[in-house]
Amino acid sequence: MKTRLLFLLLSLCVASFAKDDPRQILDTAVSQLENSGGVRGQFTITQFEGTKEAGTTHGHLTMMGERYTLTTPEHITWFDGKTQWTWLKSSNEVNVTTPTQKELRKSSPAALLGAYKKGYNLSMKKSKLRGRRVWEITMTAVSSISRPERVVIDIAQDDYTPMCLRARNDGNWTRFAIFEYAVKQMLSDDDFRFRQEDYPTAEVIDLR
Repeated sequence: MKTRLLFLLLSLCVASFAKDDPRQILDTAVSQLENSGGVRGQFTITQFEGTKEAGTTHGHLTMMGERYTLTTPEHITWFDGKTQWTWLKSSNEVNVTTPTQKELRKSSPAALLGAYKKGYNLSMKKSKLRGRRVWEITMTAVSSISRPERVVIDIAQDDYTPMCLRARNDGNWTRFAIFEYAVKQMLSDDDFRFRQEDYPTAEVIDLR
């Protein structure tokens, strides 16, 4: 009986410690994203020049593993795990690139969420966001030349959902707020690739 009680107490201590460890929290959040099937959500992206708001756009996203699409009134981006296509409404052009991991962190929530795995120190505090309890985890780059310099991620304590990601580059911030996050969505490989037949008049510019 005493042995069982001791084992239970040790288990509770380990679980409690894990919930106070920002790296383990991020491990769980990333693992959940990778194993949740297709993900759909709404988002708001806000750009800041220093602390001054410089622009906001809204849209929806889909994700499956490292693949994603972002759709806004101004542009659509598709990434299939290797190739990225970005259609610009203003010019009706599609830029085709093979982005680096650093470049992906500018547009991919999954890449930004996973940046902690190398080159960042972590700190954490508990907070609230939109009425939910969250872990607010700050990732600070070890090297002064790393980008982003700093990332702040709010993760819901009840289900490890990423609710907001903020990244600082050269003193300016980008805030990526996620709403209506839904997992186990039916998505296919084609959802993450540009289809020329859907944009017959667009000019495709291959920058690879």
